[in-house]
Amino acid sequence: MNNIEKILKEKTVLSKREIDTVKYIETHKNFRDYMYLGNVAIKLYIDPKNKYRVNESPDVDLFIFDKKNLDELFNDKKSEIDYEETNPIMLGGVRRYGSKEIEQVIKDKKSPFKIYRLSIYTDRDYSIKSIDVFNPNIGVVFIPINEEDKKYIVKKHGLPIPCLEFLIPTIINPYGINKKRLERLTMALEDNKEEIKKEEIENLLYKKLKEGFEQFRREHPNKEEELIEMSIKGYNLLRNLEKKKRRVLEEVGILQTYYKVLQEEDIL
Repeated sequence: MNNIEKILKEKTVLSKREIDTVKYIETHKNFRDYMYLGNVAIKLYIDPKNKYRVNESPDVDLFIFDKKNLDELFNDKKSEIDYEETNPIMLGGVRRYGSKEIEQVIKDKKSPFKIYRLSIYTDRDYSIKSIDVFNPNIGVVFIPINEEDKKYIVKKHGLPIPCLEFLIPTIINPYGINKKRLERLTMALEDNKEEIKKEEIENLLYKKLKEGFEQFRREHPNKEEELIEMSIKGYNLLRNLEKKKRRVLEEVGILQTYYKVLQEEDIL
């Protein structure tokens, strides 16, 4: 068993599928100047004892800072990587099947944000690895990220991810909030409450949300109604969380900061 595979299997809540994809990225010479986001990043902050509470994720989110690296990945004719530029379908509420909760897709409702979706083909398997790639030109959905944000990268189990304070805005924003992400975030906050910095969480969340609203309105002037709808939907998800989980977010100022920004943006 590869060393990184062994470490991730023993010390994280990542699923086998996620570990296989991470292992591929870490051993592939064409991936460089990146950090993990989304499910992989937040799960690395969750204690392995909570593994039974965390579901598998279908893909891995990767932010690549260097545009030249993207070009190399996409133009390598010998590569087993196929890709498409796409606007992903947005997720809506949650449906329950027995004891299992499954995200419900809003039919025909595409996100206004582009991503690069990579599918990995090898001799042994067919497209089992899926990677959603972001870069400074497109940001991370609602949240702009650029070169100067590299200072927030830390290493966890050898993998480059944002510090938890910086990761939060990529989850707590009008197009990022959903129930599953909030559940993982509350677990991560509880498991790292001795290390997290409340003031930095509030400052970074406020700064990145304000940047996101400014950029969105500049690039999507005809989507103000959708922006208001998504912002309020996110606020209601936060407000209606189970009391214990909501308190975890309130203790680090997340609800208060989100509410403050929505007020300043004339949404609430």
